[in-house]
Amino acid sequence: MDSLKNKQVGIWLLIGVAMILFQIVLGGITRLTGSGLSITEWQPILGVLPPMNLEDWNKAFDAYKKFPQYELVNQSMTLSQFKTIFFWEYLHRLWARSLGIVFLIPFIYFLVKRYISLKEIPKFLLVFILGGLQAAVGWIMVASGLVEMPWVEPTNLSLHLLLATVLLVFVFRLALEKLTPKESKYYPKYIRGTIFFLFLLILVQIGLGGMVAGWKAALTYPTFPKMNGEWIPKDIMSMEPVWKNFLENKGTLQFSHRITAFIILFYVVFIYFKSQNMPVPKLFKRGRHFMLVICIIQILLGITTLLLSKSGHIPVYFGVMHQFCAFLLLLSTVALHYWFKFKVE
Repeated sequence: MDSLKNKQVGIWLLIGVAMILFQIVLGGITRLTGSGLSITEWQPILGVLPPMNLEDWNKAFDAYKKFPQYELVNQSMTLSQFKTIFFWEYLHRLWARSLGIVFLIPFIYFLVKRYISLKEIPKFLLVFILGGLQAAVGWIMVASGLVEMPWVEPTNLSLHLLLATVLLVFVFRLALEKLTPKESKYYPKYIRGTIFFLFLLILVQIGLGGMVAGWKAALTYPTFPKMNGEWIPKDIMSMEPVWKNFLENKGTLQFSHRITAFIILFYVVFIYFKSQNMPVPKLFKRGRHFMLVICIIQILLGITTLLLSKSGHIPVYFGVMHQFCAFLLLLSTVALHYWFKFKVE
């Protein structure tokens, strides 16, 4: 009976994981289409309904016209074009609200039915805290683009992305605990440690990716393997103090993003071959293959996105798929770390 209860809770959590992933995809589309600043107010309740008639649409468009993105970038925008960018931001926000409902109602049901034990309650409450924090940072991010700049502040964008990552990983880990048998295996400790280190590297890479995206660094260096004819850009550490280069220097950010990608590939290959002769579970074997394939696809998507940015625009499809695969790669390390268990006697 307990296994059936755990399975039901686990499936609910996996649905949540899929919905968070889709929310991240929507966020990528919203960013790449320049839609994130189209809704200039934060109305958690009243904002559920979009403009319902021409008068409402004109009001929303007039509100948008008061802010820098319209004044500096989109002065020639028509109402029809505004409706397109409004749609993506509206869908992004609506999906976030749906996430809250999908998590809250089943949580109450499982709690009442005692599918969730008392000692597990703090873990599930943390999911809601992370979700609320993510929403708050999302609005702070949008608000940063409604003051002087016609885009959101890159640091806020990266923080918003990293918080979504933490939420995604935490929910996925809870799902694994509910769906995977808790068996202890005797495997070399260093392999599991390496998987965890790889997880941290990918987390850093996602943060770097957020900064690269925020500064549109792909448009500055849309070449590969060299960066505008140089292996190392001349301005890589040109800002003072030094730490500022990792927040605002496009050359430093993109160079770091490229180097980290190949360091990640090295560790993925290392784990793949080092664990081949070990008596690992079938789940681990499948996950190991998936991790290697998705890592290669991810790098190829990144290079393709970069080269196609020579036109002056980042291709939406490739940019979104590049981001999506990064999260699949991250989740594969979470799963492998959980499945590759060891016990110290």
